Amino acid sequence: MPSYGSGKEAGNEAGYIVGMSTCYPQPGSVKVFDGETVTLESNYSSSQRHSGVMGLFYLLVAEQLPHQHFIHSTRSSFFVDVKNIIY
Repeated sequence: MPSYGSGKEAGNEAGYIVGMSTCYPQPGSVKVFDGETVTLESNYSSSQRHSGVMGLFYLLVAEQLPHQHFIHSTRSSFFVDVKNIIY
């Protein structure tokens, strides 16, 4: 969820998004394989006006540990319902 600035100083500009909450999946629950395509979709609610926003995507990459076995899927999806996240 976005947090909006309330001042005039840099990084707290009134009416602009100055921060964004995060959501992390359970460690190890999402795996991206070499050659797989990752697609980011950013959706904004039309219930309020948005200005100066963009989709943000942070990706933490870990080297695969030896001797790990798991099923390779051709497509992986991860969706979060931000309306139901409690802060």
